[in-house]
Amino acid sequence: MTTGHEKRELYKLILARSDITSALFACRFFIKNIKDVKNELWLPMQEAIIISYARPFTNNKPFGSLKKSWSEMPTIEMQNVHDQVINARNMQIAHSDLKQNKVFIFPKGLKLPPDNHPSSSIGVEIHNFKFPIPFFLNVEKLCLFLGRKIHSEIEKKLINIYGNVDFHEKIELTIE
Repeated sequence: MTTGHEKRELYKLILARSDITSALFACRFFIKNIKDVKNELWLPMQEAIIISYARPFTNNKPFGSLKKSWSEMPTIEMQNVHDQVINARNMQIAHSDLKQNKVFIFPKGLKLPPDNHPSSSIGVEIHNFKFPIPFFLNVEKLCLFLGRKIHSEIEKKLINIYGNVDFHEKIELTIE
């Protein structure tokens, strides 16, 4: 008999694969379409990639995050990319950490890019951290690696849990 624990793990893995796939597709969009740090989509796409990638590794309700072993990557390079994404999520994206989100006040009349027109009043500006474009190539590789690994584990769990169950239409994954 299958335990609720096994189904919870399957549930988390299925959602994780979906999140990692979203991060992968967002990376591909970013790599294909964003060529300049001034692109207005840079920051929103960076945030979408980071949020999607990091979601399986954070405490989700009601079942929590993936097991810690899923955060252990096979190479130092992959581990560094993984850690940077998780840290960006924790310090910049999900929280407004002072070290990552610097706020500046500028005076009336200061010439501002991109057109060098003087500001009409006192203003504010936030300097957000932006990863360089090559970083997203590494995130894409990490998503491919994790997606394959998670998919393989899902296949094993599906056979283990449902391999001997007789059903002829889709059924909802329920947790006892």
